[in-house]
Amino acid sequence: MTRAKTQFIRRANVMSAVFNTTELVENILRFLPVKSLVVAQMVCVKWRDVIEQVAYFKQLMFLEPTAPKAAWTWTLGEDSVHTIDKLDVVPALTDAADFEDHITVQADMHPLLTSKWVRNEGDALQLAAGTIFRLQKAAKWRHKLGSWRQMLVTQPPALTVEGQFDIGDEDGHRCPYHSGWHTFESATGVTLGDLVDYGIKLEADGMEVNWARGWFVACNRACWTDEDVKEAEARSRWNEVIAAND
Repeated sequence: MTRAKTQFIRRANVMSAVFNTTELVENILRFLPVKSLVVAQMVCVKWRDVIEQVAYFKQLMFLEPTAPKAAWTWTLGEDSVHTIDKLDVVPALTDAADFEDHITVQADMHPLLTSKWVRNEGDALQLAAGTIFRLQKAAKWRHKLGSWRQMLVTQPPALTVEGQFDIGDEDGHRCPYHSGWHTFESATGVTLGDLVDYGIKLEADGMEVNWARGWFVACNRACWTDEDVKEAEARSRWNEVIAAND
């Protein structure tokens, strides 16, 4: 037996031992970032089987919802936020979905397929604040199938997302009567597939969708500015909880 063949058999035995020890496989996968988990399930059936069976990994990949960790109630003054106060009891998402309740839930945006601004990292809100994000390379995603379609836009899930696909060509000529604005609502959480499917529907209706300029807001219909938020946060326990949860 050659040395190369001996090494091959040895590696195969080690791989078999690892895959046959579920706890060891899970422990290895826990060190991987989300992007690597997505790749791992695409290149290896055994990795995929473990990832799809463990709730921790499915939540990490935004495929299953997590429970809200922190929530605040807020008041408006002349259409801007006046006060923010932390709630001692975090409500269920279904109890925090109405704009009239003036409740905002701490949430994170999907880390792979979106970019966001307006707020700091780890400071995205599911409700109330206008956290704006885009789908990266959305034009390519609309032609692909896969588990990404079931991935939630935020974690915990956003029950309402508002946004638009700009209608017009790459030179910036926009349709004067329709910008593709839409409100996405789901009792279980808006998904990336929901957003992309609406862009596909606009194309099917004869619209020229500019995928590069579409944008969305993970929020309900409250409006506030950065300065409003800073002033209100100074009177709340918001920053303390954000730091504790990081």
